[in-house]
Amino acid sequence: MKKNILLLIFTFALLSFLMGCASVPTIPAGKKIQAEEFSEEEGTQPEKGGGAVGYIDSGDYFMYKNVDFGAGVSIMRASVANNSGSRHLILRLDSLEGPEIGVLAIESTFDWNGYEEMSCEIKGAKGIHDLYFVAMDGETEIGNIDWFVFE
Repeated sequence: MKKNILLLIFTFALLSFLMGCASVPTIPAGKKIQAEEFSEEEGTQPEKGGGAVGYIDSGDYFMYKNVDFGAGVSIMRASVANNSGSRHLILRLDSLEGPEIGVLAIESTFDWNGYEEMSCEIKGAKGIHDLYFVAMDGETEIGNIDWFVFE
């Protein structure tokens, strides 16, 4: 009987530990988020030095799990660089085809390392969601993103 109780306690402790390790913490949307700290990506590459997400082309995306938008946000500011003219990133919730909450227009900074702050309007983001940055179809050399923050 004593062995069964000890086994039960050990099993409960192990399961509690494993469940705690499997959880993904939330990311506060109001805190500056380093772009290269994504949870998942397809097609992008680190920009020189690894301090930004770069080489973004049509069909590429990068995603952040469990972003906490709280009661809601209305704007996103981002530090971006682009040397190829006006390009766009679509912001979506929960999947590549999820609800569109904004479109970041990235204007040319005339230098791939010439970062400038740009912003876009955000609609419909509140609570905790996975956040996807999706490259606009048909666009290449979209730009580099160093960081972003929501307000």
